[in-house]
Amino acid sequence: MKKAIVLCSACGIGKSTMKQFIVERNLLPECVCLDTDDVGLNW
Repeated sequence: MKKAIVLCSACGIGKSTMKQFIVERNLLPECVCLDTDDVGLNW
């Protein structure tokens, strides 16, 4: 079973950039990485 990592912070702080960095480099292969923009939670 994969673990979920949810990145949650204010707009413009770099959530999407950090998620992209993690996914592209396969740093956490056992995890699914989401940011709040992916699920429609906007502050």
